[in-house]
Amino acid sequence: GGPPACATKLVNPDIVLSFDNTSGVVLEEGPAVVYDDDSYAGESMMPYTTRGTHVRLGFARDLAVRCSRTSTVQTVNTALRLDPGELITEMRRDEVHTIRVEHDDETAVDVIVELPKGYDTVLTPGAEYLVPFEETADHRRFRVSVTGRGKTEVKVAESRVLLRYTAYLDLTSHALGEWLSQRLLDRTTFDELSSVLEHWELARRCDEKVTELEDERETIYAGQTRVAEQLKVLGDAGEEGRVRERTVAALVALQDRE
Repeated sequence: GGPPACATKLVNPDIVLSFDNTSGVVLEEGPAVVYDDDSYAGESMMPYTTRGTHVRLGFARDLAVRCSRTSTVQTVNTALRLDPGELITEMRRDEVHTIRVEHDDETAVDVIVELPKGYDTVLTPGAEYLVPFEETADHRRFRVSVTGRGKTEVKVAESRVLLRYTAYLDLTSHALGEWLSQRLLDRTTFDELSSVLEHWELARRCDEKVTELEDERETIYAGQTRVAEQLKVLGDAGEEGRVRERTVAALVALQDRE
């Protein structure tokens, strides 16, 4: 039998039976009963196993061991590239896992911790970080030794590179300022991009002004139509003549405004 395997989200780890299928035959899928020194130890489901395949069966929980994991994540910008169509920010995502194991029994025990392995993640080297004793296609396995009635805390650090694509039209002066302070942009490039943003802001204000003037022109057209209709029914003499003069003046003012 192997040491307990601690899943990252379980309070108590699984006790695991680990062996190679050296029977020379294919083991079919089905229920399996595990005995330890002729005593019943637990039950598990046996997977379909071909010859020579390594098998790991979790058949019970070790109630004397408690495991927990917390993780901290930090993302930092590392590089900036200006392509013709967009700006590409290269970032490094650092994640540190803190694994704690507590043991209530008298004897020492090894606990195996499995962490999922991303296809693009690498382990961060360092004397303070635990290294795996085994890797599979999907997981990294770490061995944590804990004394009787003891507590152990270890750390595992992972890193991955991320890319963020930003269209130039989506740039902001705040982002440019941050990149300048992080020395991802030199002053010349910062000034050039800032000038582009200023021109785009001016263009935006001009577009707003165009919309405002077009709306006002439509109002003028409507006013001209209304005044023209009034002129059709107004005479030239007397009170109507005076009203007509004021109406003509209003129409001239509208035409000047147009």
